[in-house]
Amino acid sequence: MSWKLNSKISVRFIFLIISIIFNSANNMAAVNKIRLSWTNDPTTTVCIGWDQISGNGTVVFYDIEDHGTDWRKYALSEKPTRIVTELEMNTHFCELKNLKPNTAYYFVIKDNEGISERYWFKTAPDKPEAFTCILGGDTKSREPALSAGRFSNQMVSKLRPLFVLFCGDFTSGNATNPDDWKQWLTDWFELTRTKDGRLFPIVPIHGNHEGGIPGILNIIFNSPYQHNNLDNLYYSLSFGNGFFHIIALNTENKDLELQTKWLKDDMAKSKDFTFKVAAYHKPFRPHTKHKHEHMDLYNLWAFLFRDYGLDISLDADSHLSKITFPLVPDTNSEDEYFVRDDENGTIFLGEGSWGANPRKNDDDKSWTLRSGSFNQFKWLQVFPETEDRVAHIDIRTVITATRDSSFRSISHVENVEALSEEDVFATPKGIDLYATEPYGAVITYPFKGFEMEDGDTLTVNAVTYETPSPEGWGAHYKETVHFPDTDEQWAKIILVQSLKCDSSTKADKYPCGEWDYIWNTSIMVPLGDTTEQFEIGSFVTPYGKRLVMGGEKGWQWTYDVTAYAPILKGKREIITGNNQELLDLKFLFIKGKPVRDALAVENIYPYGNYNYGLLADDSVLTERKIHLMPEAKGFRLKARISGHGHFGPRNCCEWDSKTHSYYINEWEHFRWNVWKDCGNNPIYPQGGTWPFDRAGWCPGTKVDEHAFELTPKVKPGDTITFDYGIEHYSDNGEKGGEFRMSHQMFSFGPPNFKNDVALIDIIAPSSKDQYSRINPICSNPRILIKNTGSNTLKSMTITYGSISGEMSIYQWQGELDFLESEEIWLPIPDWKGLNENREFIAELSKPNSVADENQLNNKLKSIVKFPVVFPDNFILHIKTNNLDRARENTWSISDDMGKAIYSGEDLKDSTTYNIPIILNPGCYQFLFTDDMEDGISVHWWNRGDHPELIGIKGEVMILSEDEKELYKFHSDFGQDLMLNFQVGENH
Repeated sequence: MSWKLNSKISVRFIFLIISIIFNSANNMAAVNKIRLSWTNDPTTTVCIGWDQISGNGTVVFYDIEDHGTDWRKYALSEKPTRIVTELEMNTHFCELKNLKPNTAYYFVIKDNEGISERYWFKTAPDKPEAFTCILGGDTKSREPALSAGRFSNQMVSKLRPLFVLFCGDFTSGNATNPDDWKQWLTDWFELTRTKDGRLFPIVPIHGNHEGGIPGILNIIFNSPYQHNNLDNLYYSLSFGNGFFHIIALNTENKDLELQTKWLKDDMAKSKDFTFKVAAYHKPFRPHTKHKHEHMDLYNLWAFLFRDYGLDISLDADSHLSKITFPLVPDTNSEDEYFVRDDENGTIFLGEGSWGANPRKNDDDKSWTLRSGSFNQFKWLQVFPETEDRVAHIDIRTVITATRDSSFRSISHVENVEALSEEDVFATPKGIDLYATEPYGAVITYPFKGFEMEDGDTLTVNAVTYETPSPEGWGAHYKETVHFPDTDEQWAKIILVQSLKCDSSTKADKYPCGEWDYIWNTSIMVPLGDTTEQFEIGSFVTPYGKRLVMGGEKGWQWTYDVTAYAPILKGKREIITGNNQELLDLKFLFIKGKPVRDALAVENIYPYGNYNYGLLADDSVLTERKIHLMPEAKGFRLKARISGHGHFGPRNCCEWDSKTHSYYINEWEHFRWNVWKDCGNNPIYPQGGTWPFDRAGWCPGTKVDEHAFELTPKVKPGDTITFDYGIEHYSDNGEKGGEFRMSHQMFSFGPPNFKNDVALIDIIAPSSKDQYSRINPICSNPRILIKNTGSNTLKSMTITYGSISGEMSIYQWQGELDFLESEEIWLPIPDWKGLNENREFIAELSKPNSVADENQLNNKLKSIVKFPVVFPDNFILHIKTNNLDRARENTWSISDDMGKAIYSGEDLKDSTTYNIPIILNPGCYQFLFTDDMEDGISVHWWNRGDHPELIGIKGEVMILSEDEKELYKFHSDFGQDLMLNFQVGENH
């Protein structure tokens, strides 16, 4: 009986033991905030750190074989080698030694409460092997920077680097807040690890926000230090058998002289390494005016970098992105004691913004390759020498977050496709890389200057959408721009201006500015102790309330500024835009021989805002003497004039056309009217009185430019008298009006080509904003050509059509003198290939039946959009205005030969027309015209003084036979509603 009872107890006991063992194997160890760091030889050691929440008896089990969470199968084990109880954490460090180089190791952490998940890492190679790494710095503990830092962490897991070099400022404050560190370490552990459990070693750098506790990085990451003093937290790491050397410096160190001595010794020992990278927190030369220069660091370290051949320098602190050309220190340099040296220089990367709120990048240097204001890090791909290529480093700037108009962090990570372990050198789909033209998104070290061939384009960004909107009413962007300072010839220089509605602008509560505001783009050119302002373009913003203007891409305008080449060189200050809309402004330098070499540009009169009465009385802009360059062979005048003000019965000078004149040697040689048709402004609808014609401008357009060839009227070397004149005013109060003006003269060399014709633009088919009124098309293409040869152009061949279809050929004949242009309507081509490729191509050849001497400007492509397709039976629905406005309207439907199939006029007020339309298959154009250019919308501007003149809104729609809406036109269209459409099958 006793024996049976004991047997039952024994069985129960055995089952209890088995249950405990089973449950402990499935319980989680009481560890979290796991991180890896490199504190010794990264080829054979790694330090694992974690916060031991509870429990004891902790052991790390590891192996080169993956055994999951079955700790018994792991061949190796190690107990914690160091325990630190600081910042409300029980930090355990376990340094694994004698590891195999370039090898994946799997590990679990076991304590008496359970087993952790299985994680893994890779050791560094002990011979030259290709690898990737991530370099960055600066996170914060509060929103929106906290979210941005988390986005960067997530990107680490997707790119799978060998390690991360983090350049200081891990938390907000001075690193004494336990909650901030717990949050940072948790985010790092949870977000940087991959789905398959890979962890990435961190190489931490001491920043200014780590100043509250001496040796804080030793407490958090077990980082090494020098001279048995935690204040001297700096160190170096090497791997690859002379391939890669990392120097982790400390700009906050109290004894910089001692650190410099250590640095010199370390660099002397590592001078023969293939690549040497130094990382430290505060930059020598910040790229934001918010931060001051660090001459102490420059004096101590910059010349050591030069003498021992440092390849890459990484800094942080300024919360922006920068990359420089290779630089060497030079105390004779006028630009902050650095000069570009592609062969011997160091590329400087930085300046933080892993998560910290980006600062304005407003302090670029002549040697800055590119800077930007967003959250980012640098992604390096490092390659050893092979038979085909020298050892090199490819540098990419990865954008991880930007800020929206409410300053919330917007992720650039979630749509990025994670890399696989087998392809860590690929560029993942969806990644947002910051391109640096003309080099693109990848900067390679050793650096080679971009060797441009004819037709290549160099892009210089002056302002981007990320540039903060200027503060203050009507404030302008003022930026320092580094134009190419070379002797290259530029076939063309194009200024590309894009505006985007965004509520982050500082002007008013609307995404686009409520009113129309004029601003010009000016280049400030040094002149002795001052500067001279050269206006290169003028623009008036659209009425912005409720405006839709291109969405996220914005709306684009272009200016040909090739003639300004003499001043678009080197370091220049540019003044442009305002704070009504976000602005992206870039210059495209297209290499090649220009039509004629630009030698000089001169302000005949200073740019200004001039009173009409004073202009007409010749009290301002009076006669002056101009000495013409003896070496020049051509001269051209340019006037840029816009009228403003509401004086006199015709509201001079915004709403009144005036005649302007140029006098040469007291004779009137050039006369023109300053007046612009606004009824077909491509940006519509707008608010306000946007469709009505004005003096030289419309809301949302460039100010008109008037150019006059002076060459045949003067001789080089002569001194001429020059005078500007304007139509005299009437004594009716109009002289109080104003004109904004610039008058300039350009001096050129002789024409570079005798027989040269240029294809300036494809007007239709086109997807360009400026041609949106007349596109898409399905009939006659339209192109703009210019004679850019000195011989009169009398004939040429035009080849055009869909790239995937049969090309058409048109033999043009005419007569165009040098620099004259013409718009050409081409016969309808074969459109059938558009379903395969929506590209249209046009090419010019054989000017005057001879070979074109300059083929860079002969060919253009455009994107074709398909016209809308209607059934062969539909209803044209028209509802007219009242107040005797219906008589302003006419309409027609024409075929592709221009023959009217249907038309209508003499419409009646307040009447609805439903007109049945029956058409054969083909291409057609609908045109609805308003003679007064005020569309068929209400006259809402009368609501204050004359509410009885507001009227009713009209309608124009295309309806199906059962009166369902197929297409609706906007009533506020100005002069013309034009729609090209098809009946029958699409192309």
